[in-house]
Amino acid sequence: DGQRRFGVGHFDLVVIDEAHRSVFQKYRAIFDYFDSLLVGLTATPRDEIDRNTYSLFDLEDGVPTDAYGLDEAVRDGFLVPPRAVSVPLKFQREGIRYDDLPEDDKDQWDALEWDEDGNVPDRVEAEAVNKWLFNKDTVDKVLEHLMTRGITVAGGDRLGKTIVFAKNQAHAEFIAERFNANYPHYKGAFARVITFKTEYAQSLIDSFSAKTKVPHIALSVDMLDTGIDIPEVVNLVFFKLVRSKTKFWQMLGRGT
Repeated sequence: DGQRRFGVGHFDLVVIDEAHRSVFQKYRAIFDYFDSLLVGLTATPRDEIDRNTYSLFDLEDGVPTDAYGLDEAVRDGFLVPPRAVSVPLKFQREGIRYDDLPEDDKDQWDALEWDEDGNVPDRVEAEAVNKWLFNKDTVDKVLEHLMTRGITVAGGDRLGKTIVFAKNQAHAEFIAERFNANYPHYKGAFARVITFKTEYAQSLIDSFSAKTKVPHIALSVDMLDTGIDIPEVVNLVFFKLVRSKTKFWQMLGRGT
């Protein structure tokens, strides 16, 4: 109705969750309007927080009012420390040579549209592997590593709740396809793609959050990277490059 419902002094305290740059771009007018104390909460590492965010709180750059780090939270018993397991993947580390591929993957290689001139390369460097080719052997090895070395629950009878961070929608669907092929007794509900393109995604997330409900593996593209709290999650699979330190720590927090 165009009327201001609250005066500038209506609130004594305004609490801002996810207090990072994008939030302030959207809600800065609200923070400027109310004459109240501001408390900003963020999981972003202190050296990654935008300078303008510190200035809004009248703080020195890089010096928050208070900080509670992962190591401290682990010591206090609120979080658990991550344990890294590296999967020995030749393709991801060394790239792919056409001559090293099995025949069915050579057929897939030949069928790809590499460039406008139809040139087919003899190899793909490691950085570009998943851009063009989703290799069955690579995905199968990662899934085998997860199923044999992942943290289990129910007395060791079942893999614990797991988030797989996939590169894109097609990658997530390919991982689901390979999982169903390799573990037909779990086919269908055990591992599900949960992305912004998934129908009834929130319903799937609710089921994933429940300790005993399927799915037990969530194949996600961005949707579960940040801003979600599921204590049951005990395994994380980073199946894509993460170049942002801030985003990496937020993703890691899904399993701590």
